[in-house]
Amino acid sequence: RRDPIKSTVAAAHHLRDLYDQFGSWPLALGAYNAGSGKISRAIKKTGTRDFWTIRQSRHIRRETKDYVPRFIAATLIAQNPTAYGFSTPDGDRHEFEEVLITKRVHLSAVTQQTGIPVEELQRLNPELRRSIVPSLTVPGYYLKVPLGMASLVEELHPTLAVWSQPPPPPTEWHTVRRGESLSVVAKRFSMKVSQLKDMNNLRSNIIRVGTKLRVRGGVDDDFSDTDITWYRVRSGDSLGSIATRFRQSVDALMRMNNISSHIIHPGDRLRVKGNPSVSPSSKNDSKWYKVRRGDSLWTIAQQFRMSVNDLQALNNLSSSIIQAGRMLMVSQ
Repeated sequence: RRDPIKSTVAAAHHLRDLYDQFGSWPLALGAYNAGSGKISRAIKKTGTRDFWTIRQSRHIRRETKDYVPRFIAATLIAQNPTAYGFSTPDGDRHEFEEVLITKRVHLSAVTQQTGIPVEELQRLNPELRRSIVPSLTVPGYYLKVPLGMASLVEELHPTLAVWSQPPPPPTEWHTVRRGESLSVVAKRFSMKVSQLKDMNNLRSNIIRVGTKLRVRGGVDDDFSDTDITWYRVRSGDSLGSIATRFRQSVDALMRMNNISSHIIHPGDRLRVKGNPSVSPSSKNDSKWYKVRRGDSLWTIAQQFRMSVNDLQALNNLSSSIIQAGRMLMVSQ
């Protein structure tokens, strides 16, 4: 959303899809604002596909009722601004060239080699929130530079220093005391509450006395490199399957996310290291075992040469109790 060009293109594609769905620009604009489901329900309840008739009903909000005519008015003004008393904005501020950058580079390195003010690079590339050109895109990242500077940046590209993340401060832990809240702890360590929650994988603002929270550096030495990313848990995931996918041990994954239970839920966010080595496994790709009468987690783990801990994590189990007939994943 911070890139006005990319976000505009994406918005235009979405608006075209909505027009294809509803066959009407007013309805498409209403769906863009309120959601296609809301407009579809309004059509069904009113029995009409005329937006202006629907606008008179109570089935869409005031915001949407006003959004469509305002959008149409803005379009008419943009086509002929002087006719409506508007002056044409200076177009020079939006002129630029693009150059392909194929490595992770800080904008200050581009400034050092080319003399382009870093503030100008930041203005032209507002989506780079940390002023760092990402290296995960293929074939690379198209950096916007002032007119006439693309050839120079391209020429000096081999000399641009690859940016590496500075080592994090040592891990520090804080034990919650009586009367403390997340905001109190965050303020004490000069952090935001959202940072503290992310660092400790907390879903709620409620903390209990005695809880240990990772603060400041907040990254174990085992995971202090730049390969750490976030993974959103999906239906069917388990700690074991995620650990296998990212070539980590379950214990390391639990320690990295400061969790003590094997139970995870769809929508949870977990720190993971590196990129997935394989796509998510399906039931056909994995090895499964049907629990028989008399089996226990320990006997099954012994049979397949694995630990009970790994078996629980692989199957998202919180208890050691299993029932005959259940299917357990024993390898991926």
